[in-house]
Amino acid sequence: MKHEFARFLVVGTVAAMANLLSAWCYRQLLETTLFCFEASVAVGFSVGTVISFVLNKFFTFRANDGKTWIQAVRFGLMSIVSVVLSAAVAHLLFQVLHFLVVATGTPGDRGLVEAAAHVLTIGVMMVLNYLMMKHFAFRRRSRS
Repeated sequence: MKHEFARFLVVGTVAAMANLLSAWCYRQLLETTLFCFEASVAVGFSVGTVISFVLNKFFTFRANDGKTWIQAVRFGLMSIVSVVLSAAVAHLLFQVLHFLVVATGTPGDRGLVEAAAHVLTIGVMMVLNYLMMKHFAFRRRSRS
């Protein structure tokens, strides 16, 4: 399992880099178009998501025994849940950290509290995404 999680982290890094690179390339090629930045983010997100799906299916979880279209639908649903859940986790962590800063009387910078909540959210979501992919998107059929 630890090798699987390490592969998951490598895939996440590759997908994030593909996201950033494809968004940057889009902006370089089509920088004069309307909504270029927003469109580049959408392109980058799409490229990163497809790469994440393919690499996690074949490299991380080696889920070759399931129907790819079913796995893709589950992966898509999981991604939607993940976006909503990450916003909720970030909000909760921000509230807790903000409370701790206020309760301790420490002069708090809102931006620093937001950054800390964001980083912690990434860590929480990394573990939750791994579990959702393993047990939902790429779950193995039970062999009876």
